[in-house]
Amino acid sequence: MTEALKAHIIAEVLNAVVIKHADAYTAGTPDLSESWGGMTSWLEVKYLNPSLTDDPRQQFLIRKMARATFCKYVFYLGPKCPPTIWSATELVKTCIVDPIRLNHDASNWPNCIIAASPKKHDHELVMAYLRDLRSYK
Repeated sequence: MTEALKAHIIAEVLNAVVIKHADAYTAGTPDLSESWGGMTSWLEVKYLNPSLTDDPRQQFLIRKMARATFCKYVFYLGPKCPPTIWSATELVKTCIVDPIRLNHDASNWPNCIIAASPKKHDHELVMAYLRDLRSYK
């Protein structure tokens, strides 16, 4: 999923610099950084099926980064996730979540959604959010 999101951003934005940081040597660092339009954003990609598995050290770093710069979770929901309603009618399959408001076990994640889509692995949702972010700088 991380590699697919990276490829989508690169295909959509000429001159974007997208780096995948997810490996054994960068434990705790968000999965992706992407730079374009004079900004760098950090994204931690998670697959919830049915819940979030996250290292407390990573949660700490991501919250700290979110307070200093743009850093968000991208959640892709698997088939074992309980149905979550967004916009009163649509079930969530992909969402962007604010890490600052997320509690320690992430059980409140539906209350922290910033943007959501009923599409499975909706990389365009992430792309649209990143474009909107840059239009307000």
